[in-house]
Amino acid sequence: MISGSSDYKYALIFTLSMPWENYHREQFIRSIAAEIKNEGGLVICIEPTILSIFNILKYPERIISWIKGKNKFRKDGSNIYVTHAKTFEHILSSSRFGFLSFINSKLLKRQIRKILKKVNGEIVKYVWVLHRPELYFLVGNTGEAGAVYDCCDDHILTSDMNQKKVSGNREREKKLSEKCNFVIATSNKLFSRNKGYNPNTYLVENSYNFTRAETDENAVAMLKEIKGPIAGYIGIIRGWIDFELLEYVLHRNSGITFVFVGEIYKDSVQKMRELESKYPNLLLTGRVNYNALPGLLKYFNVGIIPFKNNEFMESVNPNKFYEMLSCAVPIVTTNIGDLKSTYGDICKVADTKEEFSRLVNDIMNMSEAELKQLKTKMFEISSISTWQSKSKIFHQLLNEHILNK
Repeated sequence: MISGSSDYKYALIFTLSMPWENYHREQFIRSIAAEIKNEGGLVICIEPTILSIFNILKYPERIISWIKGKNKFRKDGSNIYVTHAKTFEHILSSSRFGFLSFINSKLLKRQIRKILKKVNGEIVKYVWVLHRPELYFLVGNTGEAGAVYDCCDDHILTSDMNQKKVSGNREREKKLSEKCNFVIATSNKLFSRNKGYNPNTYLVENSYNFTRAETDENAVAMLKEIKGPIAGYIGIIRGWIDFELLEYVLHRNSGITFVFVGEIYKDSVQKMRELESKYPNLLLTGRVNYNALPGLLKYFNVGIIPFKNNEFMESVNPNKFYEMLSCAVPIVTTNIGDLKSTYGDICKVADTKEEFSRLVNDIMNMSEAELKQLKTKMFEISSISTWQSKSKIFHQLLNEHILNK
């Protein structure tokens, strides 16, 4: 048993779509861990399987990292533990092959019980918090006390609209939703769909959670050298960026520096490097620590979310919107998710690349009085949109539907 862990009474088991350090729900999970700590709750995060064909083909660096001793069982915070799934092949493949579903549910049950014994031999109650429809086979087959579907993206579609990758997920989502004690969804579209499967479905939007002040000296130095206004983006840079739109605004606004703060995924490295070499008003800082973002956001005149506009994006509720909101950075976004219908009075929403460019300039040309009025509204919304407030909602639902039943 790990020292200092004797007060744990139950565990939430979160499945992750990627390694913990890059997971886009990390701040939500950290807030939930803090919320349940005083009543003896702990969090265990299960990363994807390391030794899989998927990683060999797409992310061999994860295998190398594992060989070097990283991505093994570890503690991250007072009541958060992280490890990778010890299953045959990538766990999401299990739903496509019946024998894998059976084997991997047994392997995960065994793995979780070993972890709980290591952390605290007295814990017998644990709850799944599952992130994708493919994991429906776990519910009811691992001895859990309950299950939650954390529906934070539209998993019956993909950002590049490649239907082969998610074939069959509509029916899997229905099965998962029906099996779970409750469902949380981050957008109205996902809420409405799952509400039809499970009456205990709740809308819990994304948010922000800047817990301490950090500084990225290199990134700050880069922004300080910029002469003129800055339009900035924060977060992972990958295939959901509308590169045609981005090139248009770069070309039409040579006097504005477009700063992209974040890690560039493999699917976008070539395109971003091409744009960087072609347009001197594009600046790429690379990845920075989450809590260093406010120190960079204060240099932004405008925050931009230049995402593609397709059926998948109708369900997107980007964390970066709330992170920019919390720092009172005026936002221009494409017409994604519920941003226009819910927050159209505090952000500018563009339907075309021409309109996107114009709205960026409109904000640049706002009077001080207009900016002050806009930022006041942004602060009002951001004050009630923290991950802490969302984790309290999750905790209430957990007690109502699982722990106290």
